[in-house]
Amino acid sequence: SSLNVSLITLQSVANSQSSATAQSLIGQSRSSTDDTVIQVTLSLDDLNTLKSKMIGRDRSSTYLTMTTDAITDVYNNKVRPRVNGMNSLQARNVTADQTKPILNAFSFDANAATLTLNFSETVLASSLKVTGLTLRNSSSATDPLRKFTLTLASFTSSIDSPTIVVNIASVDMNALKVLGGLAININSSYLTIDADSITDTALIPNSNVGIDVPNAIQASSYTADTTRPSLVRFDLKDRKSTRLNSSHRT
Repeated sequence: SSLNVSLITLQSVANSQSSATAQSLIGQSRSSTDDTVIQVTLSLDDLNTLKSKMIGRDRSSTYLTMTTDAITDVYNNKVRPRVNGMNSLQARNVTADQTKPILNAFSFDANAATLTLNFSETVLASSLKVTGLTLRNSSSATDPLRKFTLTLASFTSSIDSPTIVVNIASVDMNALKVLGGLAININSSYLTIDADSITDTALIPNSNVGIDVPNAIQASSYTADTTRPSLVRFDLKDRKSTRLNSSHRT
C-alpha cells in the first residue's frame, strides 16, 4: 500500500476552524495488501489525542480529510483529495468506545502536594471525584490510622488526558501528616480508587475500574517534603501564655 497516513486528518466537524477539532494522524500501522479497503490501526497516542478533542465519538463527530498525495492506485494515480470545509468525508459507521479506563500508576509529591494519576486512556478531568481516592500505607491497609481519603477541598485543574494531577488541599496534607507513617516515603505510599471516580470522554461515558485492598497500587515515584515550616502569626493571651501559629503545614 502507498498510503501515507500522516496526510490524513480526522475532524469532529466537516469544516474545522481550529486544531482543537482536528487531528492529523502520526503513528500507526496499516494494511500492506493492495485493495479497495485499507485498514489503519491507530497508535495509542493518536487515539488519546482524538479522545481529548472529542473526535470520533459518533458519526456526527467523525470526518476525514486527506491530501492528493495520501495514496495512489496500482497505476500510480493520486487520490482525489478530501478538503476541509468542501468535501470532507463523514464516517459511514463509528463503533463507540466501551472500554473502562484503568488507573495504571500514580506518583506522590509531598513537597508540591500533588498526586499524579496515570490512566490507560484519556479521561474527562472534570468528572473526577477526589473522594474516591484513598492513600494507604500498604496494599492491604484498612486501619483508619493507616489510610486517608481525600476530601472535596482537593481538586484538579488538568485538561482531558491520560494523566491527571490532583492538587491536594493544605487541610488534607496536614491531616495526612498528622497520621504519621502514611505516605512518608515510597514504601508507605499506596492508592486505591473507587469505581465511578472518573470517566472517559466517550459519548456514553465509561467509568473507571475500581481498585481496592488488598490490591492497592504502590507509588511509582515519591518526592519528599523538603519545605521548612514558618511562623506566620502569634497571639499573646496574657503574661503567662502565648499561642503560636505556624504556616499551613504540619
